[in-house]
Amino acid sequence: MAIDGGAVIEHVNRNAMKSVTHLALVSDGSQKGLRVAATLRQVADAAIDFRKVGLIVIRLRNEAERSALSIPVGLDCLGWIPEDNTIWTTDLQGCSFLDLSPDYPAEASVRNFLNTFLE
Repeated sequence: MAIDGGAVIEHVNRNAMKSVTHLALVSDGSQKGLRVAATLRQVADAAIDFRKVGLIVIRLRNEAERSALSIPVGLDCLGWIPEDNTIWTTDLQGCSFLDLSPDYPAEASVRNFLNTFLE
């Protein structure tokens, strides 16, 4: 199940997430985005009986940005997806990131860290 960050609290309040076992939070690398992810984790801790939680960071431009991230306590970073014009174009066309070729490096990376997370 994928739920937009802005709607998570509403879904939690309606008990729509009781059966979630793995919670993957997605944020850009901004402090604001990371604080929201930490808040969502706290809300989920109080309301959802999940087994695993992790953070996916998106839109990082390089390794230096990734190294400078301040991941909130209690969130393990599953991986990061670099800023990428192909992803941007795919999104503008209304297509899913998952519609890209399985050989596309970013998609292969995402599938790899999600498969590890879901084990």
